[in-house]
Amino acid sequence: MAHGEILLVVPRTLVETVKSGLEEHGRLDKKVKIRHLSAWEREVLGLGGAQIGGEDGWGEGERFLVPTTALLRREAEGEGEGAGAGLVEDADGKGRRDGTDPALKQAGRNLLSEIGLQTYIPDISIHIPQQQPRPSPPPRRHTSQNPLGAAISAWLSRLPQDLLQSIHITLKELLQFTPKSYTIYPPMLLLPTHTFQVPAWRTLFLEVGQDLVQDLYRTIALAMGVTHIAANAPIPLLMSQSTREYHDHEYEGSGEGDGSDDIDHPLITSSEGGQNILRRPSDLTPLYGNFGPNVATPSKPTTRDLEEAFWVSARQNDIYQTWAPLYTMFSRGNMSEKSRLLTLSTLRPPPLLNGNLQGVRQGEGYSVVDLYAGIGYFAFSYARVLDEVEEGKERAEEGKGGKKCEGRVLCWELSPWSVAGLRKGAGGNGWGVRVFDFDGPDRDDGGGGEDGQNEKVDLGDERIIVFREDNKHAVHRISNFRSAISPIRHVNCGLLPSSRGCWSVAVGALDQEVGGWLHIHENIAIKDIAAKSEEILDEIRKIVDGQDHCGGDDSLNLTRREGLRLRPQRKVECQHIERVKSYAPGVMHCVLDIFISHSPNALNT
Repeated sequence: MAHGEILLVVPRTLVETVKSGLEEHGRLDKKVKIRHLSAWEREVLGLGGAQIGGEDGWGEGERFLVPTTALLRREAEGEGEGAGAGLVEDADGKGRRDGTDPALKQAGRNLLSEIGLQTYIPDISIHIPQQQPRPSPPPRRHTSQNPLGAAISAWLSRLPQDLLQSIHITLKELLQFTPKSYTIYPPMLLLPTHTFQVPAWRTLFLEVGQDLVQDLYRTIALAMGVTHIAANAPIPLLMSQSTREYHDHEYEGSGEGDGSDDIDHPLITSSEGGQNILRRPSDLTPLYGNFGPNVATPSKPTTRDLEEAFWVSARQNDIYQTWAPLYTMFSRGNMSEKSRLLTLSTLRPPPLLNGNLQGVRQGEGYSVVDLYAGIGYFAFSYARVLDEVEEGKERAEEGKGGKKCEGRVLCWELSPWSVAGLRKGAGGNGWGVRVFDFDGPDRDDGGGGEDGQNEKVDLGDERIIVFREDNKHAVHRISNFRSAISPIRHVNCGLLPSSRGCWSVAVGALDQEVGGWLHIHENIAIKDIAAKSEEILDEIRKIVDGQDHCGGDDSLNLTRREGLRLRPQRKVECQHIERVKSYAPGVMHCVLDIFISHSPNALNT
């Protein structure tokens, strides 16, 4: 018998998740680097471009080889029909070649199940390296230089020939420290942290002067098709630190969209001079282009400030988002969670939840609450699903006089810059949006007095409703219009490093008649994910029990029907833990899908 080390062929979006799972269970081969599956390797392994994304189930996009310590026992060369062949097969059993070892499929399933990633079996494939020598890659062709590198080289070539020699710097030294990765958010090019900050480049910039430096940026902008250039910087934990502490984790990769701009590092409490509650990227460095006028008090911009600021955009899953990069964060690393929400089965409920819930109107839709909405990171995914659900219902009821569901996405957000981005982004996606701004330039208190707390607000017909206020007011706010909207069955708690401060509010926001899900975001040490998840679940159970039995405290409880009796304990369970991305070495951004059942006695009147 011979042995073969199993390599997992993984889509880019799952690399961090798979790596963490293997590492946690001692199955990651740390002696071998995770590497990109190159074009020539795809051809050798039968994974040519024409086959990727075809009907063979391999899916679209880049793939990476993740080494494991798992071994596949197989017949030695010459002992089996497929002996010596390069073994490549999907984990869900879709073979790539004739003569594949039949043990390969089961080995892959066993490994993924062992590390708790069995849900990704359809997406992850398996490779056992061939025993014959690995073929040599074709020679590199230097003509395929990326446009950023080409623009920098072109600018360097225009410098006087003796300049570099006079300051004791070589062309090779400069090119060695040119950025290999970048991201374009139209119309801005975002360069990695520390771009052009090594001594060689700083010396050169001092020698040539600001005019020639701007000429470099102009050359880059023309080559990249942008009007603005900035250098990335992590979100500071404290706004007033003279020597700021950062979490500066970047995904290793190259080229556009490598994730190096993932600067999702907020804490919460206050904004000016304290913890960075508004998640403002105060150290983003503009390099080229007009980024708008200086704002005297960024936490309280005027209407004119918002209008004259520089805005950029991104489109993910065909959903448009926009933000002012000097005042608002954006994280590409959340892409996998946004995509998951679009396919989450619980967001597409049957006409009756679980088939037989009493008191739920046949075919009734549902609403969603996002307690940390930002520019619409997750709220827009919920809105897209509600569109699809309701379009399907309209088609099903065509000619029957059916009424369209009135599902809403109710958002809470403090940052005026994020609210402005959410409003612009919603419009760009064709969603109606209404903003209740209780402390901003376009104050709208919904007819509720000084802070809008005492009267019911008029939600209008918009899909997305935004409250610019502390989310501690959410339950009381919802109690004023709960009867006017579809039941709230999903609450998103999307703040890092912990959303713990909103859990009581989240439980109170759910509709007790139908139950629903909390989507709790939390940074958890990889080795503690199981234990920490149980701890979070226990805390949610205590909150549910407390709200069910504490009487008429409207700050924690839903509006109850007349005659509501003391309720029995509701079922609370964690149905799924999603590992979104690596936040820091050994720390994973996780989302816990926690289900809270309906309260039977909440239906008795």
